[in-house]
Amino acid sequence: VLGDPGIARELRRLLPGHPINGQVAQVREITGIRDVGNAQIVYVAAGHADLLRTWVPQSSGAPMLLVTDEEGGLSNGSIFNFLTIDHNVRFEVSLSAAERWGLKISSDLLGVAIRVQGREGQTFLGCGPTSGVQATEGRCAPRVASQGTVARQWGAKRTGRSS
Repeated sequence: VLGDPGIARELRRLLPGHPINGQVAQVREITGIRDVGNAQIVYVAAGHADLLRTWVPQSSGAPMLLVTDEEGGLSNGSIFNFLTIDHNVRFEVSLSAAERWGLKISSDLLGVAIRVQGREGQTFLGCGPTSGVQATEGRCAPRVASQGTVARQWGAKRTGRSS
């Protein structure tokens, strides 16, 4: 955790001895890239995402998930960025950042993201001439709607049913 001792405390409270893929999850507070070590997930608190611009994957090739929660987090290099929309926590995903850091994001997870940003020429969930979502600068525009509207819209698009 970079930049938010409160989040680190809460994660320590929630994760004691919690196994993930056969390993015990550990929470560490860091002050910069030099402290990352072998971390697999790094949460970067609001106000610190600009530090991600200087981070590059280590030569070891070990994948790392970078998570932020501020406006513009993806443009700073985050893979997952959390946003609060209509009093609900939502997330957006950067496929190009995931690829850069050696990760692949499941289609199930992409299906519930409010925005999927990726490489130029890539197909995006919900983007296209019939989706009603505008593609801008090679990525989907954010989908912001009142509670439940996005879920109804995307459920209909994926199944071919209309609301």
